Amino acid sequence: MDSSSSRTSLVSELHSAPYSFLGFTAPVTWWNPGLKFLWEGRKDHYLYKYFGSENFSHYSMDIRRPSYRFLEPRCPASNRVWSFRSDFEKPEEMSRALLFWGDNLAGTDGEILEETSPYRKTLHSTISSSMGKDRQSCMSRWRDAEGWGDKDTIDIEVVQKLTHKFTLLIISTCGFGLDLTGLSRLPLRTVTRNMAVTFMPRWVHKLVPTTYFREVDEAINRDVQVHESSSYISQGSRSLWERKPTAVTLAAAMIYLALNPEIEKEVLQNIIEVVGWNGKPTFEDYGKLDKVLAVFLEVLRMYPCASGHLMFRKATKDTTLKLPRPVGEEGADTIPIAKGTMMVIDMVGLQYNPRYFEDPESFKPSRWSASQRTPTRSPLSVSNVSYNLGPRECIGRKFATVEAVALLALLLRDFKIEPLLLNGETLDAWKTRVLDAQLLITLGVSNASVRFVRRQKGTASS
Repeated sequence: MDSSSSRTSLVSELHSAPYSFLGFTAPVTWWNPGLKFLWEGRKDHYLYKYFGSENFSHYSMDIRRPSYRFLEPRCPASNRVWSFRSDFEKPEEMSRALLFWGDNLAGTDGEILEETSPYRKTLHSTISSSMGKDRQSCMSRWRDAEGWGDKDTIDIEVVQKLTHKFTLLIISTCGFGLDLTGLSRLPLRTVTRNMAVTFMPRWVHKLVPTTYFREVDEAINRDVQVHESSSYISQGSRSLWERKPTAVTLAAAMIYLALNPEIEKEVLQNIIEVVGWNGKPTFEDYGKLDKVLAVFLEVLRMYPCASGHLMFRKATKDTTLKLPRPVGEEGADTIPIAKGTMMVIDMVGLQYNPRYFEDPESFKPSRWSASQRTPTRSPLSVSNVSYNLGPRECIGRKFATVEAVALLALLLRDFKIEPLLLNGETLDAWKTRVLDAQLLITLGVSNASVRFVRRQKGTASS
């Protein structure tokens, strides 16, 4: 047990728990807290209240495995941990899933993170030049491809599929000049199965030497050769990967608007005042659609997927960190950090900390307005963390927020969003089902069904 006065606590575990293949697949038990333990601990800021500190330790029963120390991002030591050049590095084993399709800002270390890297300069230029694109034409083509036509009611079984298609259309059009609306529906079940098998440890493939596993291995080896010989494919995969957090957040925004019709009416009024019932939103309208943006930022706070809900760094040598004492106690303690210790920066813990957000478990887009800010609670400063910080800051942040505001403005102007309940399902049951976190590579809401009901234009209450 850590003897420091910052009250770090010992939580016994097997070496597999919680962030490994076995920890991912094993049931939640006394030795395996499960992947969701930080998410579950966000309620009433339970975890950090329990430990009496904004950092705590998680030790392994297997001395061959690293121990974990969890920090909140606003903890002063966090800045040093996630810095590019420090005593901590991004562990390769925690980035394999992100690096499978090529180098990217979230998963890589090295020159790609330098401000002067050609990749960063190129993508900055691409994002800036694409801002003037007509997103309304993308929206129209998207609707036509979905077969909406003049339907008054449209049932969406999984809203995440819809938002993923839209964000893919936007980046393909604005970033690559491609029109993907004519593509047939992707076999998502097959893709999901293949991805799951791909990320299994290779010893599992050898343990079950079937033809299917052998074909998967051959395909992976073939793709690696293509990747190594084609930087163009690698750069393309980076840009496409960065669309996923936007799609996940847009889906969550639609769900929360369906659950909060009064907030939806306020947002609609903002849209009509700025764009009108038939106008085309321009880039200059972006700053005026503040209530639309507030919805997106609030959902991004509640489900911080853009930066990743966890950041992993491994100590490259024996070092020390100054960690603050528990709330109510002044000063800090110098804590020894052994080489190989895994530092885990908890983004969810920050966004649900009542020190920065009043009533953090409630959906309150109004907290992002200037009138709601106070010296101790400044959401806009905390929101920067949602897009990561330092050399890994999302360079597509502006692109993503403009894209999100455009989609929500055009969609909400034409349609009211309602929950689509299963047979015999109550609204409370639907809410419980869809708001549970889905932890894959990113954090988001669970698959949700919604209904779009066409508005009677000219009637704000429709």
